[in-house]
Amino acid sequence: DRFIAAGEDFEQVQTMLDRPSIDVRRFGEDGAADAEESKLRMIVPFGFMMLLWIATFTAGNFLLTSTIEEKSNKVIEVVLSAVGPLQLLWGKILGLALVSLVILVTYGGLAIASLTALALTDLLAWTTLAWAVIFFLIAYFTIASLMAAIGSAVNELSEAQTFMAPVMIVMVLPMLLWAPIAENPDGTLAVVSSMLPPILPFAMVMRIGSATEPIPIWQMLLSTGLGIATVAGLVWAASRIFRVGILMQGKPPSPLELLRWIRQT
Repeated sequence: DRFIAAGEDFEQVQTMLDRPSIDVRRFGEDGAADAEESKLRMIVPFGFMMLLWIATFTAGNFLLTSTIEEKSNKVIEVVLSAVGPLQLLWGKILGLALVSLVILVTYGGLAIASLTALALTDLLAWTTLAWAVIFFLIAYFTIASLMAAIGSAVNELSEAQTFMAPVMIVMVLPMLLWAPIAENPDGTLAVVSSMLPPILPFAMVMRIGSATEPIPIWQMLLSTGLGIATVAGLVWAASRIFRVGILMQGKPPSPLELLRWIRQT
């Protein structure tokens, strides 16, 4: 009321008093953007994508090998006498999710500490870390469901190579797409990659880390929704394969047989 009585615009005064958002940029003596900062803006998102990659595939590979080993040694039969196959599947996935999260937090904490020591924290917003955790969960459950399904369907690690093509695509594509996405995080390739299961969590983390302007919220939400839908479908399919394949011995199934297992009621 006092602002109105004094003839002042209250909203304008409030805007003037609000804490401004600061975008820190470094420039050389010639006024051009610092080349070192430009390199860092490409390296930092790659580093966090690699953390996501390492944490996800380390746990996923352990899930694959442990499932095959327990199945070949008949240990799985003893375990299934106490719990159901779906309980065992979820126990494996959730247990290794914690291990993977510990890896991510440990190495991510070291990376943040390094940026802090070098006074480069302006290159990494805290919202980026929050979104990184969300997309880490999407990436982990995507890979874990694939690895669990493959591990339950085969008897030896060598037999798993037949079904590893989808996993290899997810492993290789983020490495190939890193440079073009980091250089142009709002380009068509970057946007399409961040909406394309199952590589979208890796692509979106790189986009968030390298973008100089905030990613449109509708793209973030759409990518998250597509990732969750992909995880739901893969976990459902993995549960069908795991239930049938975990006790089967002998010749491994063909891809067509796996599809029949999934369609079974």
